[in-house]
Amino acid sequence: LRSGRVNLAWLAADDAERARREVEDAKNEWPSQHVHLQHYYFLLARTQIALYTGEGDPLPEIAAAWTPLKRAFIFRIQTVRIEALHLRARAALATRAAGSALLRSAEQDAAAIEGEALPWANALASLVRAALAARSGNRARALTLLSSAATKLDESDMKAWAAVARVRHAQLAEDADLLASALEALRRCGVVAPEQFVQLHAPGFG
Repeated sequence: LRSGRVNLAWLAADDAERARREVEDAKNEWPSQHVHLQHYYFLLARTQIALYTGEGDPLPEIAAAWTPLKRAFIFRIQTVRIEALHLRARAALATRAAGSALLRSAEQDAAAIEGEALPWANALASLVRAALAARSGNRARALTLLSSAATKLDESDMKAWAAVARVRHAQLAEDADLLASALEALRRCGVVAPEQFVQLHAPGFG
């Protein structure tokens, strides 16, 4: 329980060091001979810590783990498959000098997520596509995608994610009132450092 999604609680509390320590301690308790779901949760936690802190490049670790996880049928679980694709796309977008190959990879992951045909998944894909649009200078498309994502995330009861989308929308639109409201919404969700939390969930906007 100290890795994966649960590990995010320490990042919300702005305690990256505790998050890192917990996931490393948890790994020592897992079997090492075979690939299990726990290994995916370890990758998820470590990548999110890296995105939150801005320390290191998680893409090589993701690339190394991807095929073993796939061969172990971990990605047959739909929610894990969607989450993993979005994780990889976020890591690509967060790369400081992301070139065209990484941006194409993020776009391909967004398309794969959309292929799952779930409203909340489509919203996550829209966050990726919004970042790509913003990077290419298409501000209007980015704003449209962010607005749509926020609505779908609210409808899916993903309040923190919806607030993240609204923060990015407000920043891009230079809307100070919306920005203050969205940051406060994240604080109400228990997020201590909203700006870093946004960078974790929706990187790549500049």
